[in-house]
Amino acid sequence: MNELWNRRFQYGDDKAYASWGVFRDDHNGKGENQANTPWVWDDPNDGPAFNGSSWSDPAHLIDTHLTGLGNWGRTYIANSCYTHKITIYDVTSLANRDPFGGKSDIYLKVYVNNQIYWDERLWKFDDAPIGEPKTVQMGKDKALVTTYADNTNTIYVVQPPGTLIRIEVWDSDLTIGDDYMGCIDFTLQAGGSRTGTQEQTSNGEAAVSYYAECVQ
Repeated sequence: MNELWNRRFQYGDDKAYASWGVFRDDHNGKGENQANTPWVWDDPNDGPAFNGSSWSDPAHLIDTHLTGLGNWGRTYIANSCYTHKITIYDVTSLANRDPFGGKSDIYLKVYVNNQIYWDERLWKFDDAPIGEPKTVQMGKDKALVTTYADNTNTIYVVQPPGTLIRIEVWDSDLTIGDDYMGCIDFTLQAGGSRTGTQEQTSNGEAAVSYYAECVQ
């Protein structure tokens, strides 16, 4: 597997891969380039374990699917199989978006290269007062999945350096549809990092504190 991983950027004509995470292959009878590498595998029915989690963030995968393992930490002793590390510290509502002026029920969507890696299943806070930062921890507050054993707020992702990272804030409204509270967009090259402290979203309706890095 190390040989495959070490060649992850070798895609294009006459390279190991046809495109990012896709093997070059035209001999399987199903058309060209139909096989994917583990860092782009995804099972749409496996809950909030997202694209490539089995490769880049196996602790998250295990914590999503297994319970009763006792106390164990989500901090890796060693993990060289990711490109981006994203930590969300807190989210602040700056607007009341519920119907009739009620407080916002805030949650996040995090995308890298247009692939989603975080949604309201991981964390949500109902009736967030304006201006009060709310600490983010997976499975806490009103998260739709509450099985997470450790206090964690970090995801590990595999996507090419230089691709778009988007952190969106939403207000959950079960009856009339969710309200968009803006986004924070940026890109990171290999070796780059970015810290946001109560950074406002694009429309000023929320703020997020976060840290992101691209290691390779």
